[in-house]
Amino acid sequence: LHRLIRRQRQMCIRDRLWRITGQTFLKESEWKAWFKETGPYPETNLNPNATPPAPSSFLDIPLWTNSVVYLVDEETMSGESRDKLAEAKRLIRESISRLPTDTRINVIFFSTGMRSFSYRGLVRVDPAVKLKVAEWLDRLQPIQVSGSDFHGTLLRVLKTRPDDVILISDNAPNAGRYVYPPKVVNEITESNLYQKTRIHSVGFYTTLKQKIDKKAYPVGSTVDFLRELSMRNYGEFRYRWFPSKCSTAK
Repeated sequence: LHRLIRRQRQMCIRDRLWRITGQTFLKESEWKAWFKETGPYPETNLNPNATPPAPSSFLDIPLWTNSVVYLVDEETMSGESRDKLAEAKRLIRESISRLPTDTRINVIFFSTGMRSFSYRGLVRVDPAVKLKVAEWLDRLQPIQVSGSDFHGTLLRVLKTRPDDVILISDNAPNAGRYVYPPKVVNEITESNLYQKTRIHSVGFYTTLKQKIDKKAYPVGSTVDFLRELSMRNYGEFRYRWFPSKCSTAK
C-alpha cells in the first residue's frame, strides 16, 4: 500500500511539474540543473488540459513508468511467424531505447517455460544494458513450443513488481494450471488487486488478405481474452495485422 501511494504521488508530481514547466525530467539532479538555468519562475504557454508526453511508449501506449517487463508469447512467434518475431524485436528495441536510464526492465519470451534477458529480475536500463538487450534480441531464434502458460508466467512476472507489463500474443491460455480464459483473468486480476501493475496487451494477428486494412478490428476468443485481461488490470489493448504466408486472397 505504501509503495502504491508513493508511486501515485510521484505520477502526480510529474504531471504538475510538466504543466508548470513543460519539462519531463525524471531525476532530481536534472530538475535542479534546469531551474538553476531558467530561474524559479519559468515562462510557459501550456494548455492546462493537455496530457504530458511520456518518456517512452510501445506502439501508442505511453509508458510513464519506473519499471516495465516486455512479455512475448513464444507460440505466437513460432512456425511461419518470423515477421511477427522481427516486429516484436523491433518494437521492444525501439521502446527500450527511449526509456530513462534509471528505469528497470526485463524481456521475457514464454511458453511453458521462460527465456529471460535477466534471470535476476529487473535491471536498470543504462546504455550498456540497452546494448546488451539489443544483442540478446538479435541472437534470439524461434523455437517449437507445446503451449502458453499465461497464468503461471504472469504470476511470476507480477512477483517482480513492475509498474507496466507489455504482453505480445495472438493466443489464449492452453497450458499451465488454468487454461480457461475467464479463470486466468480472474486469478491475475485478484493477484494484482493492490499492486496495480498495468498489464497492456498487443495482439499480433494473422489475416488471409494480402491487402491489410489496419482499421479492421479483430474478433474472437483470443481477442476477448487479451482485451479483458488488460481492461481489468489498468492497461490498454492494441493490435497489429500480419499477412499469412499461404494467403491467396485479395
